[in-house]
Amino acid sequence: MAAARRALDAPGAPWATASPAERADAMERFAAAIEARADELGRLVTRQNGMPIAMSPLARCR
Repeated sequence: MAAARRALDAPGAPWATASPAERADAMERFAAAIEARADELGRLVTRQNGMPIAMSPLARCR
């Protein structure tokens, strides 16, 4: 976490110098990437929690 914080706060760091529109675009791309892999991520989280997929709320999100 400390390395991530230093990278964010470093002079000229891309996120620190990005405009609000650039940040919003980056977050939209990130959200789209997560949505595109929602089924896979749901299975992984369910497995991580040790829950049968049929009982997972994530399995019923779509």
